[in-house]
Amino acid sequence: MGDGPFPCELKDATGDAIRTRGHEYGTSTGRPRRVGWLDATILRYAVRVNNLQGLAVTRVDTLGGIEQPKICTGYRYRGRLLEEFPLDLRVLAECQPVYEELAGWTADFPQVTREADLPAACLCYLQRVEELVGCPVMLVSIGRERSQTLERKPVF
Repeated sequence: MGDGPFPCELKDATGDAIRTRGHEYGTSTGRPRRVGWLDATILRYAVRVNNLQGLAVTRVDTLGGIEQPKICTGYRYRGRLLEEFPLDLRVLAECQPVYEELAGWTADFPQVTREADLPAACLCYLQRVEELVGCPVMLVSIGRERSQTLERKPVF
C-alpha cells in the first residue's frame, strides 16, 4: 500500500465517487485505492526524465458528471509557488496543490467510438493535459473494456 506523499489525493465525497465509478479497489484485498486529481507537475517531470513521446489517459469516464474537474499545475510550499516537481519527498509532503478548474462533461459515453464523439469539455481537458505536460495524449479510454480505448493520434 503506497502511503507516500500524494498532494492531489482526494479524501472526500468526490474522491469516493471517482473511486466507485472507476472500480478503484485492490483486486485481492478489496481495499480502496488512493485517488486524486491529475497532477500535471509530476507528469511533466515524468515526461521529461523518461523522454516520453505519448501518453495514455485512462478512464476519463470516471470524471463524467463532475462539475469542474481539476488539474494540479504546481504546488505551494512554505508560501512559494513551485512549478517543478520537488525531488525531495520531505518537501513534497509539505506541498499544497495549485489547481486549474476545467468545465465538466456528462456522466456517460454510451455511443462514443471515436475521438470526435467525445464531449467538447472532455476534449478540452485532454488538450489542456497536453499543453501542461508537453506531450501528446495518444490514447484515451472511456471505460473498462478494451473496445473503449480510442486512438487519438497514431501510436506507431
